[in-house]
Amino acid sequence: MKRTLAIIFILLFSIFGLAACSGGKNATLTGKYTIVSWEVDGQDWLAFFESMSAMADEGGEFNREAMYFDFQSDGKFLMNMSDETGELPQEGTYTVDGNTVKLTAAGEELSGIIDGNKIIIEQKEAGTVSKMVFEKK
Repeated sequence: MKRTLAIIFILLFSIFGLAACSGGKNATLTGKYTIVSWEVDGQDWLAFFESMSAMADEGGEFNREAMYFDFQSDGKFLMNMSDETGELPQEGTYTVDGNTVKLTAAGEELSGIIDGNKIIIEQKEAGTVSKMVFEKK
């Protein structure tokens, strides 16, 4: 009986130990996540930028592929929020806790939710709600 209980305890500790360690696989993100949607107060801003760049006389073109986060395995990221005038790169760091990613750049912090191959960032500020969705390609 003691031997059976000892084996059960060993198995339980092994299972709980593996479950605790499995969270480590979510400790980092890697790869490029490109913007697929951006809404501000329910309005589609990506469509707005695309229509504005189509009407611009300068010949600039809005490029969704130029708006991205590129996550490195060392906890750093490169963010680019480009418009028709050129790239606006920003470097920063990130941490992952479960399905939440915390981004820090230029002294500012931002949090997002990891949902499969997507990162969803929602911000509420001064009565305005912004939601950006980035997808890993």
